[in-house]
Amino acid sequence: MTQCRTPVFSDKAKTSIGVILHTDKDYVYQQDRDGKRVIRHALDAFDVAPPTER
Repeated sequence: MTQCRTPVFSDKAKTSIGVILHTDKDYVYQQDRDGKRVIRHALDAFDVAPPTER
C-alpha cells in the first residue's frame, strides 16, 4: 500500500509540472513530475480551474 502524505503548498516562485489529481472549492491538487509528492495550489491562483487527468 502507498503511504499517504499531507500535500505540500506550492511555491509561487516555481513552475509545477505534473498531473492534476483533484480540484475542490479551495485548492488544486497536483502530483509532481516524479510522482513522489502532491502539491496543493490555491484555486484563486488560477484564472480558470485546470482540468483533472482522466
